[in-house]
Amino acid sequence: MTTKVYEIYDINGSCLYVGVTKDPKRRFRQHVNYPPLSRRGTGRFYQQQVFMKVIDEFISRQDALKKEEELQIEYGFKTNKEIYYEWSMLGNVKGKTQGAYAAAKKSYQCPRCKKWGNSNVWLGQHINSGTKACPKNA
Repeated sequence: MTTKVYEIYDINGSCLYVGVTKDPKRRFRQHVNYPPLSRRGTGRFYQQQVFMKVIDEFISRQDALKKEEELQIEYGFKTNKEIYYEWSMLGNVKGKTQGAYAAAKKSYQCPRCKKWGNSNVWLGQHINSGTKACPKNA
């Protein structure tokens, strides 16, 4: 099975995201059908009007990841390496990054106010001005 590089566009035709997947239909559903930070998908474009375009197809996942990084740089997005580096800077707890430790404990901490919750859905609602909104929302 090949690995595909895809882009997600808004209705104005602006590229919003670049990614890789083996199953574009499933990945698109994950982006748009699930709330942010849900376990089934990223939810980055939850209930938004966006569309996906497969840009290229590769036999090697490594080649697809290289193409993804080129496109991320071209569009001015953060590369995966930059994102993973930022995650690693959250610090360590018992030899794991804070994110990995929180996921293992099924407990999540708001990066803004440091309050803890019991699910990643709670965290998404908290950060995004849900019913239990973060007091430090801008």
